[in-house]
Amino acid sequence: MAILLPFNTQGGQSTEQGQLALDEAIKRLLDSLAQYSPQAAKADAQGAVNLEVAKHQLDILPQLARATEAAGTSGGSMQALLANQTLAESAQRGAAVGADLAARYGAVSAAILGDTAQVSKASSDLYAKLQADQAAAALESTKLQMDIIAKEEERRQQQNQFEQKRRDYQDQLQVLSGRPWWA
Repeated sequence: MAILLPFNTQGGQSTEQGQLALDEAIKRLLDSLAQYSPQAAKADAQGAVNLEVAKHQLDILPQLARATEAAGTSGGSMQALLANQTLAESAQRGAAVGADLAARYGAVSAAILGDTAQVSKASSDLYAKLQADQAAAALESTKLQMDIIAKEEERRQQQNQFEQKRRDYQDQLQVLSGRPWWA
């Protein structure tokens, strides 16, 4: 049983949305698995067994009646013998139906468990990718902060250089004019 995941981890949706979709897929698979539990298999098998036994007995009743009539005086013995044989055949047919149904339930359960394992692995992989993405985003944020700090420091140095040049020019102006620049 293949499962189609409702998201694309290569692009289109974020990893958080993908994780939510995986979690929902796992929940649906586990809900499906509950429908194929041993208890459900037993209940369904019992119904199928009862139906097969009843069908077989209805099919054999006319033959049983004819055989009893043909037996004449030993009809009672013949009827008991045929009834026992019919019950044994019905039980065998019922057991075969039950075993077949149990095997089918087992196959469905195994397929669902396989899909659950695949989805769980995809969920783990997606979680690891999410962690890596978060680490990369934190690193990028740190780099941006360091760039901002470096640019701010560069701006301060330029401001200091500008202020120093302004003072130097004012001092030169004072020397050239013979009076303070502020006067």
